[in-house]
Amino acid sequence: MQSDRPRHRAAGAAAGGAGGNSGSAGRTTLMWLAVIGAVCAVAGPVLLSPYAIQSVGEGSVGVLRFGGKLLDEIKAPGYHFVLPFLYELIEVPVNVRTTEVRQVPCGTSGGVLVHFPLVEIIHRLHPASVVSTLKAYEDYEQAWIIDRVRHDVNLLCARHSLHEVHIDKFDQLDDMLVASLKETASLWVPGLMIVAARVAKPTIPPQLHGDFVRVEEEISKLKVAHQHEQLVVRNAEMERSRQVMAAEKDRDIARMTMARQVEETEADLRIHRIQDEMHVARSKDHADAASYSKLREAEGNERRLSPSFLEQARQKALYQNLEAYYGNRMPEYVRVNSNSNGNGNLLDGGEGGSVGSEAARGAAAFWGGRGHG
Repeated sequence: MQSDRPRHRAAGAAAGGAGGNSGSAGRTTLMWLAVIGAVCAVAGPVLLSPYAIQSVGEGSVGVLRFGGKLLDEIKAPGYHFVLPFLYELIEVPVNVRTTEVRQVPCGTSGGVLVHFPLVEIIHRLHPASVVSTLKAYEDYEQAWIIDRVRHDVNLLCARHSLHEVHIDKFDQLDDMLVASLKETASLWVPGLMIVAARVAKPTIPPQLHGDFVRVEEEISKLKVAHQHEQLVVRNAEMERSRQVMAAEKDRDIARMTMARQVEETEADLRIHRIQDEMHVARSKDHADAASYSKLREAEGNERRLSPSFLEQARQKALYQNLEAYYGNRMPEYVRVNSNSNGNGNLLDGGEGGSVGSEAARGAAAFWGGRGHG
């Protein structure tokens, strides 16, 4: 019996050690469960609060601020989870916006103070330049648009007179203001784009208002007169253009008529020249024909005029030209034709008297015989 007691004591001690280990593990688990419950109890309302889920509208981007520091991350439009009290979501518009600057005072070069009731600046901030612009200028719109507009407008007014600001160069103020703002933005705010500007008509002191009304009336009259003068000049130019066109038309018609007459004259000359050439050719042909005929006739005569034929012709001509005289009164000279050409000898009572007497006697016998017959 004594030997069994130590055994029972050892078994009880082992059982007691095992129960102690399981108790410490349970206490650890309970402690972690308590910590998780406490965290859930504290973080649950925070996570489920409406400040944990924030949104960024279309046309804007979001920038997170942690402990006063701007993070480089840019949130796109939409819903975003943000830990309240630790992060702050700043919404920055990046679409085209219009900033209005009201009651801008302006001192002209002549010392007159006028006010521009409204100046509108249309601008846009590039999304990639949002973080750098906000880090450099907390409120860039106030610093580089509103305040800069007041500064630039005063500079423009100081360089011009009241009449130029109110009338002569008022239509140029928008462009001059845009150029000045663009130059400043490109130097100090590269991501800021100036699109356009609109400047309202400045208000002038009441004591000067009447003078400007009269000036406006005179300017209107001058414009009307100038437009009338331009109309008269335009009508005169149109009339002159019509006259020039009519003169050019007449000149062209005259030139065409003259050219046609020249062509007709040249055609007539060519026709006459051809006719002359034809006449010359015909005359030449006739002359050649006549010459050929004469030549052939001469050749024929040359062959026909033989000595016997000539003698016969001479005798015939002699008797045809013979004149008979009756009675005892005879002419002292008698021409005896010796050839067909009429050349002959004159016969008188001298040496040729016997020949003449013989011829006369022969002729008398010839005509006497014919008379008797």
